[in-house]
Amino acid sequence: MLGIPHATVELAEFREEHQKRRGSASESFVADDQELWHGNQIMEWTVAEYDPNIRRGQADHSFENIWSSFERIFNERRVARKNGTVFAGYLILDAVIGNTDRHHENWGLLRR
Repeated sequence: MLGIPHATVELAEFREEHQKRRGSASESFVADDQELWHGNQIMEWTVAEYDPNIRRGQADHSFENIWSSFERIFNERRVARKNGTVFAGYLILDAVIGNTDRHHENWGLLRR
């Protein structure tokens, strides 16, 4: 309803041996001619001394660094701004639904 592009996600129950775990499942949204680059891979390439392996408390995973990463990756300023604006939409959605899980492996870019 907000017009933010997203994967289709369904609630799921996973069964391993004699245990059940609840979570979510999503069909891949990556086309055959595309490659998914996660945020930590992008930031490692575009932000000096970025450690993509830090799991919690990554101080360099900031909106400013993400926005500047888009500016470094995309040749056209218009394209960088468009992608940054879509990412900002995710942050707004996170605030609306109370999502606190927007870590650097929970966003990315599709590359052809």
